Amino acid sequence: MNCRMVVAGLVCILVTVLVVGCLTMARRLQSARAEAARLRASQTAFLSLMSHELRTPLNGVIGMADSLAAQLPPEQREMVETMSTCGRDLLTLIADATDYTDLTAGRLQLHPREFELRDTVRGAVRAQRRPAWAKGIELRLQIEESLPRQVKGDPARLDQILRSLLSSSLRSCDTGSVELRVTRSAADLVRFEIEDTSPGMSPAAVDAVFEPFEPAGRTVRPSPRTGIGLALARALARLMGAELLAESVPGKGMRFAFELALESTPPEEEAQSALEAAAGPLRILVVEDNTVNQRVAEALLRKLGHRADLAANGQEAIEKWTAGTYDVVLMDCQMPVMDGYEATAEIRRQEGLARRTPIVALTAHALNSDREKCLACGMDDYLTKPVHINDLAAALNRNIRRAFA
Repeated sequence: MNCRMVVAGLVCILVTVLVVGCLTMARRLQSARAEAARLRASQTAFLSLMSHELRTPLNGVIGMADSLAAQLPPEQREMVETMSTCGRDLLTLIADATDYTDLTAGRLQLHPREFELRDTVRGAVRAQRRPAWAKGIELRLQIEESLPRQVKGDPARLDQILRSLLSSSLRSCDTGSVELRVTRSAADLVRFEIEDTSPGMSPAAVDAVFEPFEPAGRTVRPSPRTGIGLALARALARLMGAELLAESVPGKGMRFAFELALESTPPEEEAQSALEAAAGPLRILVVEDNTVNQRVAEALLRKLGHRADLAANGQEAIEKWTAGTYDVVLMDCQMPVMDGYEATAEIRRQEGLARRTPIVALTAHALNSDREKCLACGMDDYLTKPVHINDLAAALNRNIRRAFA
């Protein structure tokens, strides 16, 4: 009996130890998960802050450089354009870093909508013309005539993929050409091919170009193709249901290709006609607290033939919007007195069901979560600083079409 009692006691002690141990382990795991979530949130907040703080001065640098370049003689203009190109390279690096962080954390989402396929493709090529010209590289575009005019997909992510591939090819070429071909490979399947005349690389080294920061077979210095850009391009293509492939032979250049399912949609003829009926200078309210960024926005809108009124914060924006009639509002997000989110929500509240003045975010906040926050508070579209004049024009046209649809 005593032995049985001793054994029973030992079993009870053992069970107690196991239960306490399991509970302790569970608490530690829960604490570790909470700490990991806190670190992720802290990382996201830090990345958002740094992206915003870097984009704000870059908007002034690039915007003013572009405006100044048009007024200078050729030799000085080339130097200023080089400054602008370097600024855009830094901007691309910032954007790739934030997107890659969102992608690896599972936060990056697609935003499908109807868009003009040719406009998006031409815009991606147009963005690379200056660096191509600087290196003496011929940049060519071929678009198959039978392609649909309007399709449904995520134009921003398609543009990002194409710009990354074109930029990679241009950096790797010393002479020759880079060509983008867009063809129809099936009913709703569009094939994109980028081919260049770079020195190329061995087939064994090709896959390394899609690894972030891999030297792609180089032992002395990284390849011009390494970094986040191509890794992000492949990841975005997969997010869109496509596989980005690459092939190369030393001395014979390199070719990238992917096929994307883009459903063709009928063109919005009525909306386009309405837009044409409303042709003429738009009256645009620019809500921005930074004086340099105000001047940049005014200069861009002046080039597009539009009139800009300025508001330095959200409260002033509401007052001007209430007193006047505006075709579009360009809304910054982070401002004193009242931020852009609050101002947008108040405008939507006053409009009620009768909305809608198109409100486009023009902000240095560039994370995917920032875009979602802008759309959730009632904004219609989203642009990040520094904004290119072509992207601004496309956003204005897009939202005016919607307003008249």
